[in-house]
Amino acid sequence: MNHAAPVNDVLFWPIILSALLLLTFVRASIRMPAEPSRTPAQGVPEPAEPAGADAQAPRPLPKRFAGGSGYVARHASANGPPWGPAPKPPGANY
Repeated sequence: MNHAAPVNDVLFWPIILSALLLLTFVRASIRMPAEPSRTPAQGVPEPAEPAGADAQAPRPLPKRFAGGSGYVARHASANGPPWGPAPKPPGANY
């Protein structure tokens, strides 16, 4: 008896079991009744406007421009990367 026969038997039954479980879940999902729609009960008042709704709208946040915050990452320098531009390949005419 070679090693492949027990391995095939060991793998065969979990695959069959997982396929049966998948079919069971799909069947249960199909047979499940649809939920009734949830409409609000009659006589429930509408929510009230929050206090101060008539007050002026909040001001928008200030617009930032690139580099305007003053933040410089610790892993980068302010002037650019520490290496120069890549060399052009031979025969490049641009």
